[in-house]
Amino acid sequence: MSQSSLLDLDRSNNTEKSRRSSSRNQSRSQAKHGDVLCDFCTTKRQKAEKSCLVCLASYCESHLQTHYTYPTLMKHKLVKATGQMREKICAQHDKLMEAFCRSDQTLVCVLCMMDEHKHHDIVPAGTERTEKQKQLGPTLHKSQQRIDQRIKKWQDLRQAVESVQHSAQTVLEENERIFTELLQLIERKYNDVKETIRSHEKITVNRGEILLDRLEEEITLLKKRHNNLEKLSRTDDHIHFLQVRS
Repeated sequence: MSQSSLLDLDRSNNTEKSRRSSSRNQSRSQAKHGDVLCDFCTTKRQKAEKSCLVCLASYCESHLQTHYTYPTLMKHKLVKATGQMREKICAQHDKLMEAFCRSDQTLVCVLCMMDEHKHHDIVPAGTERTEKQKQLGPTLHKSQQRIDQRIKKWQDLRQAVESVQHSAQTVLEENERIFTELLQLIERKYNDVKETIRSHEKITVNRGEILLDRLEEEITLLKKRHNNLEKLSRTDDHIHFLQVRS
């Protein structure tokens, strides 16, 4: 079998695999709010999986298969789906800005390099990214240090706040314990005094009742004697009067 036939067979197999993969991923490709949408879906637009920096378009899993099967499209640069494709396009020439002008510190397209940026210090965007990535390291380190410092400060402050809360709670609990004991002591003293008063009242009342009974008896006896004397004073019997009074 010729090399060309083998290549065609391999492409056919890749196409079939891509078709099956597309079928499996169909349900997973349903677009949600905020997702980048496929530029080639004609009915219900699916979620875009990749964006092509050459085609300047975004593709769902199904429409992306051509970039995996056609040799020309396989050379295109695919990136994670982005809705900011227009920001990567030169506003003057409508071309992808794939280079960086170090002289003017700006992104440029291929036509910019042949026009106003001619003879400038121009490098591929990837090269400049690598350089600036190196410069970003110390900045990221300092940024992380500031974050760590703020986290440490937050933790210290959080600990201080919790310490105050714990101390306040301890004081409140101790205060409650003391006042509870004090109230219990006052209640015991109150009950003791109350019991003493009731006991004294009972003794005094009992004594008073005894005295009252005695006085009632004396009064009854005196009244009886008084009545007898009144009767005696009104009697006409001189003999009886003298017998009683003698």
